Amino acid sequence: MKKIINKKFNLPVIVTFLIGIVFGIIFLFFISEVDKLIIKSEIEEYLSLVSNSSNTLNSILNSFKNNLLYLTIIWVSSITIIFTPIVFFVIFYKGFLTGFLMSSFIMIFGIKGFIYSLIFTFPHEIINIIVFILFSIIMVSISYKIMKSIYKNDTINLRIFCKKVFILYIAFILVLLISSILEIYLNHFILGIFF
Repeated sequence: MKKIINKKFNLPVIVTFLIGIVFGIIFLFFISEVDKLIIKSEIEEYLSLVSNSSNTLNSILNSFKNNLLYLTIIWVSSITIIFTPIVFFVIFYKGFLTGFLMSSFIMIFGIKGFIYSLIFTFPHEIINIIVFILFSIIMVSISYKIMKSIYKNDTINLRIFCKKVFILYIAFILVLLISSILEIYLNHFILGIFF
């Protein structure tokens, strides 16, 4: 995996994610009071739904489908090379959602909201963030390697290269499935205690 990862893409991907978090936090300050009330009711409705939900399989599948969608967008846009900038948009968006969710919890529940947001996002969201950042770095590095080989007329064993990329994709899918299972079962348990 060290051969695949180009370290010069670590910082741009991580910084893009952090900028997304900052924008997500700031965005809450610019929305109207009506929108804040809508967000509050949506979060409270979601919390009561998760804590009382008996259909955990459906919830796991929905969570997994959302994560799989982001992972696939990163994968496909990197392989097509010209759409590689979309990877940075996805990472920014994931950061934006994380920042917005955490600041929304703080807006609704005050100081307790920070603790709730940490409980609500641990460990599944941490796993998701690591997966998306790592996969983005890998895929941008791969896209760069392909582009470099095209311009320099280097030869790549495409079969082995594609096989490695596909194995990485499948491995990250499995990690996201585990993360979705943790999200639903742990959230159901934790929200049953606190709400």
